[in-house]
Amino acid sequence: MPTISEFESESLSDLAAAFRARSKAVSYLTSSWSISREQADDESERMNVDAKHFHDDIRLSVWADRVVWFRLCRGPAKNGWKFMLSFDGDATSVTDAEIVEQFVASCSRGACNSLLAIWSNVSPNVERSEPTT
Repeated sequence: MPTISEFESESLSDLAAAFRARSKAVSYLTSSWSISREQADDESERMNVDAKHFHDDIRLSVWADRVVWFRLCRGPAKNGWKFMLSFDGDATSVTDAEIVEQFVASCSRGACNSLLAIWSNVSPNVERSEPTT
């Protein structure tokens, strides 16, 4: 299980604990994964969950105010990534357990429509969904 940094936000600490509780499921579906804490210049704190699944590079970022950002890049391609999907959303009404389960489900899915359906409860605002080669 990856080491989990301490978070100032109780919300992010609770989410980290939820990931810790499901670490076996995440580890089973990924070749590697980690949780890290990042603090911006404006003092806002966020949690980054990064995972590798075959040729997929997955990142979920969650801020203390429950804004989420998700990105999946599929590679390798001759000149970079074959595919990229990224979106942001609002998880204020989503439980920690639901966020973790959606992340777990994302590690075993690949199609864009399938991923957007998994995350539909955060009302994903798609930034990019396209082949990149």
